[in-house]
Amino acid sequence: MRYKVAKPVAKFESESASTLYLECGNEMTVSVQGLAESSGISLSVSGDQGKVIQQGPGKFVLIPSRPQMDVRVSVNGSQIEVKQFKAKPVPSPVAKLQVGNGEYDVKRGIPPGTSIVRLIPDISDDTFKRQNAKDAAYRVTQMTLQITGKTPITLSSGTIELNKYGLRPGDSFSVFNVQVVRSTWDPGDADNKPVNAKLDGSFIMGK
Repeated sequence: MRYKVAKPVAKFESESASTLYLECGNEMTVSVQGLAESSGISLSVSGDQGKVIQQGPGKFVLIPSRPQMDVRVSVNGSQIEVKQFKAKPVPSPVAKLQVGNGEYDVKRGIPPGTSIVRLIPDISDDTFKRQNAKDAAYRVTQMTLQITGKTPITLSSGTIELNKYGLRPGDSFSVFNVQVVRSTWDPGDADNKPVNAKLDGSFIMGK
């Protein structure tokens, strides 16, 4: 009698296991059918495609550096398969001007008496924010403030002190050359990974 031995298959589990984000810590739980103990599972990738960090038995973080990542799965040192993943860029943020506890209102403008506003890089991709929270803290590190009729000013954050620049009701200003960075999962990186973003905007002081 002949017996057919099933080839062991690795199962990757996360909120979105089929697609990873580039240069982000994509957390995965890996199991192998028929294997009761996960401690023997190991993953490896080519150095030019990214890296794998093991957090515990069957717990891994995949950090891809290229759009494709081929992950070799081994059990007790023997390779059982290669799992191919696609990696996409992190979401591009949009500009959100925070006025007090609310957002800028195009019709009303910035309410009189407002002393500070903040330009915030906003991400609409809730899955990314939830799945890759450690990679999703975006912030402005530099931008140019152009008050109508005055010389452009370079700011080192997204905060604009309206009183400092003598902005009055009816005055308008714009921001451009906005530079955005984000936090990173990888403890080996500083939390200043550049993000491709275009957050130019024009605003007006309400009357």
